[in-house]
Amino acid sequence: ASGDRDKDFTALGISKLESGRLFKKNYAFLERLLKEDSPTINSDLGVIDGTDMRMIPKPFSSIPTMVTGFSNQSIEWIAQNGDGWIHYPRAIPQQTQLINEYRELSEIHAPGVFKPFTQTLFIDLSENPDALPVPIPLGFRVGRKQLLEILYQFQSIGVNHLAFVLYFSKRPPEEVIQELGEFVLPYFPTHEIPVGD
Repeated sequence: ASGDRDKDFTALGISKLESGRLFKKNYAFLERLLKEDSPTINSDLGVIDGTDMRMIPKPFSSIPTMVTGFSNQSIEWIAQNGDGWIHYPRAIPQQTQLINEYRELSEIHAPGVFKPFTQTLFIDLSENPDALPVPIPLGFRVGRKQLLEILYQFQSIGVNHLAFVLYFSKRPPEEVIQELGEFVLPYFPTHEIPVGD
């Protein structure tokens, strides 16, 4: 992610206007570190000499890098360079359009390669399992039965993974996690992902 809070940029002494350029440069740096064997990299961030420096421990398999939000890049750049995309929740029609465009561009730049679309969803899970959804910032106050319906909608438009955010939750996190684990997650079983050699 390129960041979006003005205070972060001030604290680091970086201009927010430069964040897109800096993101792209540092993303390329990280990609080389993660995906090349002992790369030699010369950067204004420092020098890595691949002959006597390496990542320890060596990753067992490729570590995917996923762009968060737009990071001041185009959707085409994200589809071409990211291993996946993490985005914020939007209304179903807007998210559908975004996912479809991302899938089309990903297929152009990396035919047949699975590049997951992930999104966050802020929830305030009601104690009433039948509570209808009420909008909150970036999500809903909702009962678990209606939450299932929302999740089915996101699944149907191509969301591959969804991360719940409990920032606005009025209930203790342990209760919410227990209820989600018992009554929601069983409807969305984990898929086996083959591990590369």
